Amino acid sequence: MNLLVPMLLADAAFSGILVLLWWMRRRYVFALYWGLGQIALAINTLGSSLGLGFGAITPAGFPQGLLIATPLLAMAIHFYWRGCLHFCGRSFAPRRSITVAAAILAAIVLSHFYSKGLPEYLAIAALSGSLTGCGILICRHRPEHRFLAWLFWLRALMNVLIGFHFYSGLLTGELIMLGGLVKLMMALGLIHAVTQLYIQRTEKIADSTGSGFMLIDSKGRIELANARIRDMLGLPPGDLSAQSLASLFPGSRIAATAGGPDESGNGFPASEEIEHRGRDGQRLPLLLLWGTFGEHFERMLLLQVFDDRERKAHELTLRTAAQTDPVTGLLNRSGLQQGLDEALRASLAEGSECAIFFIDLDHFNRVNDSFGHSVGDELLRLAAERLARIIDPTKILARFGGDEFVVVAGTLPPSAEHEEAVRAAGALLAAFDTPFELGNMSLVITASIGVAIAPLHGMDAETLIKSADQAMYAAKASGRHRIVLFDESMDTRVRDAILIDEALRTAIGANEFRLVFQPIVDAHSGEWVKAEALIRWNSGRLGVVQPDRFIPVAEENGMIVEIGNWVLIEACRTVRSWIDASGRELKVAVNVSALQLLDRRFLDNVDSALKASSLPPRLLELEITERVLIDDENAVSTVIAALKARGISFALDDFGTGYSALSYLHRFPLDTLKIDRGFIFSLEQSPSRQALVRSIVAMAGALSMKTVAEGVETEAQAGLLREAGCSYMQGYLYAKPLERSAILAALSAERPA
Repeated sequence: MNLLVPMLLADAAFSGILVLLWWMRRRYVFALYWGLGQIALAINTLGSSLGLGFGAITPAGFPQGLLIATPLLAMAIHFYWRGCLHFCGRSFAPRRSITVAAAILAAIVLSHFYSKGLPEYLAIAALSGSLTGCGILICRHRPEHRFLAWLFWLRALMNVLIGFHFYSGLLTGELIMLGGLVKLMMALGLIHAVTQLYIQRTEKIADSTGSGFMLIDSKGRIELANARIRDMLGLPPGDLSAQSLASLFPGSRIAATAGGPDESGNGFPASEEIEHRGRDGQRLPLLLLWGTFGEHFERMLLLQVFDDRERKAHELTLRTAAQTDPVTGLLNRSGLQQGLDEALRASLAEGSECAIFFIDLDHFNRVNDSFGHSVGDELLRLAAERLARIIDPTKILARFGGDEFVVVAGTLPPSAEHEEAVRAAGALLAAFDTPFELGNMSLVITASIGVAIAPLHGMDAETLIKSADQAMYAAKASGRHRIVLFDESMDTRVRDAILIDEALRTAIGANEFRLVFQPIVDAHSGEWVKAEALIRWNSGRLGVVQPDRFIPVAEENGMIVEIGNWVLIEACRTVRSWIDASGRELKVAVNVSALQLLDRRFLDNVDSALKASSLPPRLLELEITERVLIDDENAVSTVIAALKARGISFALDDFGTGYSALSYLHRFPLDTLKIDRGFIFSLEQSPSRQALVRSIVAMAGALSMKTVAEGVETEAQAGLLREAGCSYMQGYLYAKPLERSAILAALSAERPA
């Protein structure tokens, strides 16, 4: 009995440690099972000391102790085996366990009738065999806990030694102490296994996030690292413990932080982006996140390492999407800004020029209006592809917005005439010489290009784009399909246009417009046959504004339609008042812009003006320019034919100053050809001009058209024009533009002045 006390104490201590481990970590159920198994063995030992265990079996009759000891032994084996299965992550089979327990019970009970003392030795063999099996199971499924398996085998061996000596009556205190020591070692081994499981669980949690995980001590040494970080960095298998973080990430801020004093304040958790050069020489972008905590008066650092390639690729994708135009695939305005900034820095560093070409498609809105936005988008894609083919990789091509493209050519050789920039602009303009094929359509689309050059016109992106944009508008104003280089006067014109644009919007409502009329006379009789209506503007904010200042602005902002309609109504009403007051008929000529003629309400507006004034259509003449004829030939031809059917006549104004395509003259039913004043100036001193005027008059006559010579100022000019056969004349020789009252007074006189 005295020798059993240490055994019972050892069993109680061992069982308590196991149960306590389970209590602290409820998920470690294997410790509870092993604890219950050891408790069953301890009860069996206590029963033996009280005469109720295996040692109390007597040869006569069926012993009661066997009925108590055998189930306890079966329970111990069951709990040890079940705990081992749980530790190894294997499933428990209840039926198999019951079958094995029943077999052990039967074998031990039946052995009593075969030989005295045999049940004790079978019990020893069954228990030792189950412990040995537990060790084998651990080695097979948890090889990292091989030390614990060896302890199970040592426990099995000690169980055999103590059991045989106990039932043989040769048990000694030394042997019991040795058995207790083995149980203590087993408890420590189990504690170590639990600790390892906890560490492995932490590493698995860290690995499951897809990031590397390290614990760094206050000296900057790696105390713990998961497997993921070795795979990420391409390190050979092995433990990273005790390695220096600085050797792993040299030059990084985290390495300096880990090995130095904590100066982070409230900056944690902190982050850092680095590039790690792997063993193969490749660079791997990494994102480091870390934070500190205190442990046993020591500052520890917890570090997570992320493979940053996917995030970098995702950022690149988002950045590319944010800087790419979805229709053409070119850079958008944001991408252009960044590229232009880089080109300007490179140009400044090399002392070269950087040219910006602002390209706008002429009359692109008509494509959208006539064929739809899908055709317009396809045209933009084709234009982008055509531009991309002719520029080299050193240039930047972007869609600025709408039908506007921008090309940036950096590091051009500086020159006074900017030869390289002009040559490049010419190539861009020539890209639009070939028609665009869209399905079964062939569209001719020209472009206007404005050019600004750094450092001459500015050194920042915003200024240069604005300057190139202003030059582009100047190209449009001068006839389209041409190149204009920015100059400082354009900036003044733009500011002026902004003021005019604002003032124009209230001019009609404020009655700031008025009409004056310049007579057109018969070349031979000098009689007034027509009067051209000319608009004048006295702005309440800007004062007197000349037509050549506000008409281009009105055409650009679209107000020319409203202003032109006002002129048409006022001109018809004024002529009607002259007829009513004087009894003399006089045809009125009204200038019509391209926007007016192509406006869907134009025919109705003309009809309304004639009806409201009761003016016969034969007394209205509409003056158009060559530019109107080429803007949209089919639409213009339809409108002219409809108005001609009403009895309204048409005059082609400023002939010779625009496109001068003679083919237009026989394609449109025009009545009068107005020779531009540029051909009349100094006519008497220029034989070549005289010959040209004679040719124009002869050509007009061949087409059954009358001619009007503009800007006639001398009798000599008038004589030469009469000799050439010119029909009518207009100029200061006969009259300046007159107020309506002066015209009425002249018509009312017996003979016109």
